[in-house]
Amino acid sequence: MMRVIYGFGALVLVFTSLLLIAPDAHAQTVRTFTLYLNDYGFNATRGGPTLMVDQGDTVRIRLIGNGSGPIVHDFTLDANSPSPYDVRSRRLSRGQEQVIEFVANYPGEFKYYCSVAPPFGQSHRERGQEATIVVRPKWTSTVTGTERTDTVTLTTTIALTMGGVTATTAQQGDASTLIILVAAVLVAAVGGSVAWALRRRSRR
Repeated sequence: MMRVIYGFGALVLVFTSLLLIAPDAHAQTVRTFTLYLNDYGFNATRGGPTLMVDQGDTVRIRLIGNGSGPIVHDFTLDANSPSPYDVRSRRLSRGQEQVIEFVANYPGEFKYYCSVAPPFGQSHRERGQEATIVVRPKWTSTVTGTERTDTVTLTTTIALTMGGVTATTAQQGDASTLIILVAAVLVAAVGGSVAWALRRRSRR
């Protein structure tokens, strides 16, 4: 009977550990950036920084107007980028600020730019006021031993021997799938242990 108890305790420990390492499916990361809207660039006199985010992240950008004289600038990420997004700030003069926020639902590499175009001459974008935002595809799993990759697959082999019953299985998938798998193996193994204990008792 003690063997059954110890075996059950070990299985509970494995199951609990997997619950602890499993990610919260509803957790959301907020990526925060600050951009100075200069003449004619973002944080620079031309171009701007590459913004790196993951699919599903909330992107929060603090925009600070930093143009000279009456010149205004904005932040635009829309169909003309081209992109599937529709994000546009107000046109800010020097010293004005705005915080914009959107969810990066669509993976890919897109251009953000200033949409201001004077009635004559080149637009701000044509003068170089554009840069890149990269939305990396969502992970298929959050378990990795070294560094982040766009797709991480978890491969786990489980072998449980209790009361003469051995359950061995290999599973590829995300952590939530693995938890369901372990729960099924847990039930089967405990059932085998109970059956083993009953058989031993009946032989006495």
